[in-house]
Amino acid sequence: MGKDKPCRCPEGCDLTDKRPTADAATRYYGRRVGRPLRPGRAALLDTRLPELSVPDPASGPLNPASLFGSPKHALWLEIGFGAGEHLVWQAEQNPDIGLIGAEPFLNGLTACISAIDDSG
Repeated sequence: MGKDKPCRCPEGCDLTDKRPTADAATRYYGRRVGRPLRPGRAALLDTRLPELSVPDPASGPLNPASLFGSPKHALWLEIGFGAGEHLVWQAEQNPDIGLIGAEPFLNGLTACISAIDDSG
């Protein structure tokens, strides 16, 4: 079904797509806003996130080896780690691997930071 195009149902069916159309710049796929952060989780953004973040590449060349306290055998990137359960588990199971996670949602990011703190 498309915009105002009827389905191929029997007569009397009204299953037309009545959603407003938008240009490609305003289309969203997935969530745009999550639940509000609890105060403790919001505090992690100020206290722990700066310690765990990758430096802004605009400030100069980035050396991945310098991101970790000890030398790493390899570097893995996990894009969209959700609440970070798998990312934290991988870090625990592979201490010789440098793991970088990327997550656009603050709720998932703060859950991961909390899990990192809990696991030590």
